[in-house]
Amino acid sequence: MAILDILAELVVIGVFLGAFYGLIALGLSLVFGVQNVINLAHGEFLMIGAYITFFGWSIFDLNPLLSIVISVPIMFVVGAAIQGGLLERIDLDNELTTLIFTFGLALAIRGLAQYAINVDYQSISFLTESVDVGFTAFSLNRPFAFGIAVISTLLFFAFLKYTGWGKRFERRPRTPRSPVRVVSGRSACGW
Repeated sequence: MAILDILAELVVIGVFLGAFYGLIALGLSLVFGVQNVINLAHGEFLMIGAYITFFGWSIFDLNPLLSIVISVPIMFVVGAAIQGGLLERIDLDNELTTLIFTFGLALAIRGLAQYAINVDYQSISFLTESVDVGFTAFSLNRPFAFGIAVISTLLFFAFLKYTGWGKRFERRPRTPRSPVRVVSGRSACGW
């Protein structure tokens, strides 16, 4: 019976983590689909956002949800600066160039993080209470993250389906030189 308990717990935790990883993959596919850039530094940008949230909690004693709300616009500005300052300057028609650039960017970000920040495992004590449901036991932060991931994904697809901007993203021609111009003022949104 213990094997079935462990299997049930692994399945539940796998579903929770799968939704979170699916949300991350949605962001990666959005960058590739809209900008035609294969961003190999996507995980490193996620790491920077996670560290901003962690330091907001550990240094400034902010609620982790408030830290996330703060880290999202910060990472938007960082992404826009890298898009406008670096990616716009390389040949986006050549996929190998973007692969090499984003791979180098990923290595640089990872190296700077290892140099500047302790590389030990870090976590936030948020909703760590354990809950027993049937054969499984898990902390409350897992279903909370699952709910956030599912709601975010549904909101994103509703944005694509029901807003003018989202419909323009779906109808945008897939040519190599038609990425969204975040900084220069032109965009696939039509403004």
